[in-house]
Amino acid sequence: MAEPKRILALVPNGASTDNRVVREAESLHASGHEVLLVGLRLSNLPGNEALTAGGVKIRRVKWQYTAFSRVATIYAAILLPLLAILLAIAAGAIWYLYHGLLAPIARLVVEFAVDVLLRFGNWAYAAILWFTNSEPSSPIFSTNGVTNLATTQPMASHLAVFAVLYITYLLLRRPLNRIGRGIGRGVRKLISNPVVTVVREKARFARNYGQSENVQEFSLLESLADLSSGPLGTLQQRLSSHSVLSARTSAFVEIGRDFRPDLVHCHEVATLPAAIALKQELGCKVIYEAHEIYDDLANASNQMSRAHQAIHRACLPKVDGFVTVNEAIADYYRNSYPSLASPVVVPNSVYPKTVTYDGRLHEAAQIPTKAKILLYQGGFSLHRGLPILLEAAFRLPEDWYVVFMGKGALEQTLRDSASRLRDQLAFQYERDLIREVLSTAPPNVSLATIGAEHFAIDEQAVLSSTMASFSNGQLASQTVGRELKQLRALAQSFQFSDTISSVMGRLRGVRVLERARFVPMAPHAELVEWTSGATVGIIPYENVGLNHWNCSPNKLWEYPNAGVPILASRLHFLSQVINQWGTGWTFASDPTVAEIVAAVRAISDAELEEKRVACRRFIEADNYTLHEQRLLSLVDGLFA
Repeated sequence: MAEPKRILALVPNGASTDNRVVREAESLHASGHEVLLVGLRLSNLPGNEALTAGGVKIRRVKWQYTAFSRVATIYAAILLPLLAILLAIAAGAIWYLYHGLLAPIARLVVEFAVDVLLRFGNWAYAAILWFTNSEPSSPIFSTNGVTNLATTQPMASHLAVFAVLYITYLLLRRPLNRIGRGIGRGVRKLISNPVVTVVREKARFARNYGQSENVQEFSLLESLADLSSGPLGTLQQRLSSHSVLSARTSAFVEIGRDFRPDLVHCHEVATLPAAIALKQELGCKVIYEAHEIYDDLANASNQMSRAHQAIHRACLPKVDGFVTVNEAIADYYRNSYPSLASPVVVPNSVYPKTVTYDGRLHEAAQIPTKAKILLYQGGFSLHRGLPILLEAAFRLPEDWYVVFMGKGALEQTLRDSASRLRDQLAFQYERDLIREVLSTAPPNVSLATIGAEHFAIDEQAVLSSTMASFSNGQLASQTVGRELKQLRALAQSFQFSDTISSVMGRLRGVRVLERARFVPMAPHAELVEWTSGATVGIIPYENVGLNHWNCSPNKLWEYPNAGVPILASRLHFLSQVINQWGTGWTFASDPTVAEIVAAVRAISDAELEEKRVACRRFIEADNYTLHEQRLLSLVDGLFA
């Protein structure tokens, strides 16, 4: 091995939870290099420093305050001049409205009213003189100067104008109030406009982070770029994504200046600008590791894809080494960026491990120990086929459950959908039970009467037949996932005084109706122990974009490492590995609920055993101990 080097590994996540990144950093550390792994400070990983099991130091950078402040500043710089212009226009309109329209009209009204009052006074004086036979004299009130009140008494003129306007408002208060409410709604709509809202939110976030580097639940652009549609959304995304990338890049570069690495090993496209900046400033080498095809991610917007392409065009010619996860993705980068260094493929393989299952997955999911589990482990995100898998869970054979192990943005949506599907299944059970009861009920009992909230029928006869059905096992075949002894115990708890509706309520609350279960993400060190409880592991990714078509997720090795066969979408690289090694089955690349259910129903016990043997054979031939030398040789070769 060459002389040990100082290696700075950069990753745009919390670092310690990225199994591939940690695995490679520990390999470099074990080979004698000084490795510093730098990630991001996140809500679930708030610590500034950490240490991996293999002894690699982790540092997490603070970036939120800088990013939010920049976004707030940019929006303020754009919108404050516009706001000033709008205020000037509004002030001019008010001035024109008052001096050009309202004031002249009000003054005319005042002058007319004063003139009338004065003339009325003179008429009254003349009438008094006539009645008293007095000598006529000149009028006591002169109307001269009434018409030039604004010039002779400007303050009085304005007060008179306001008095007239106020009296007018009192007379027209109701229609004016309606107009005022309409204007208020317009102002509130303006304030709640996405652009204005963004500015207010970003300013608030900037103030919060200015006091303390708090951490919130959102990842890269989930909080900064919760985009509206149209041009404003595109502008918002560009400003937000640029601010985030700039803030993170600056934080990475600052740590790099202090560490002064010989080599920067940057994972994923978001860290590439920082690595190139450090190379230009410090003269260090750069290895870029692309885990995916970032130019065509399934969840990326067109603008984000273009941004990734721009980063690649600017930075890839300057990298000294390139690593990716499979040959298909290597071919993409090789063909798209001819100036890129020759790709080195290090698959998402794992260290081989053999364990004896201890029942923890079944216990955590609260399902019978003999039940079969169709396991999905990983992130809950879009375009991974999870809603389809969830719906399929409620149509699987009686002894199968679907377990979701992990977390992600879709978790609450999936849980809500599971509750809805459970209630639908419970309703179907109720209908089936009612039909079963009706088959032996008195002739005057109908489905409508039993379904009613209050009814008067021979409950004892109906419930007796229900319990007889339970004891004879007639309902066992209709009740998915419920053992006969559970049904008998449930039936024995019923009292003849109960109504059918209360029986239905008890059935609805039985947890066995929950065909899909959720368990937290397993610790990486114990992942095999958890995964080994599954009967089959599923990868139901949708055929969206080049990245999914050529993907090779960690699950492709994690399932077989636990002795669990794979059921996966028929995507290019997935199906190639599964078919080559016989580690599982595939279904359509754009799966439907019916196709997933049919694939599970077709799995026999004999096939399961055969696939388990193939899984062990695959891991023995394709594991990380056989691939890590490629990375170590690449690093040594850069300094040879």
